[in-house]
Amino acid sequence: MLAFVAEQITLTPAHAGVPLLFDHCAQDWRDVLPRIDVPTLVIGCEGSHVHPDSQRFIAKQIPDARLHVFTSDVASSHFPFLENPAAFNAVVEKFLAEEPGTRA
Repeated sequence: MLAFVAEQITLTPAHAGVPLLFDHCAQDWRDVLPRIDVPTLVIGCEGSHVHPDSQRFIAKQIPDARLHVFTSDVASSHFPFLENPAAFNAVVEKFLAEEPGTRA
């Protein structure tokens, strides 16, 4: 899986990837999160290099956001959508099927 991801990353042209990575690292979006006013699903994974506490923080900042953190026995990487597509898709499908007023 890691080889596949690395290969896909190399397909991104530098003129697109470099500014994206810089923006990802340099921007502070904390003031934007509370202003998100659309249904939001925040997904984390225990095995990711990005600790799930960051996703927990993000979900708390976004009004009525839904949080799902995959346990490491379900998906143990930063790519649960690749590692376990069935589990990932089930979470997304459940979120999409919910009535907007019932998310919490």
